[in-house]
Amino acid sequence: MQPHVIIGHHPELGIVAADCSKSAAVVGLLERLGFIAVPRKAVYVLREVDRNPTARTRSAVARLRDEGLKVQTDWLYDPLRHYA
Repeated sequence: MQPHVIIGHHPELGIVAADCSKSAAVVGLLERLGFIAVPRKAVYVLREVDRNPTARTRSAVARLRDEGLKVQTDWLYDPLRHYA
C-alpha cells in the first residue's frame, strides 16, 4: 500500500512532507502540524525550524499515524525508532 504522506529531509528546503493522497484533510493536518505549502513544488516545508525540528517532526509523524494515515519517513523522524 502506498503511503498517504512521505516525510523526509530535502537538501535545500529542510524537513518536507509530500501529500501522496492529494486529500484536503491531509493538507489541513499538515498545516496544523506546522507545515506550509511551497509554491510551485509538490511539498510542504516545516516552519520554525529553529524550534526543535526533529522532535516536532517525530510528533507530526505520530499524529498523522494516530489519524490512521500511512506515513513513510526517514529513520531519524520515525517515533517508533526513538524513545524519549
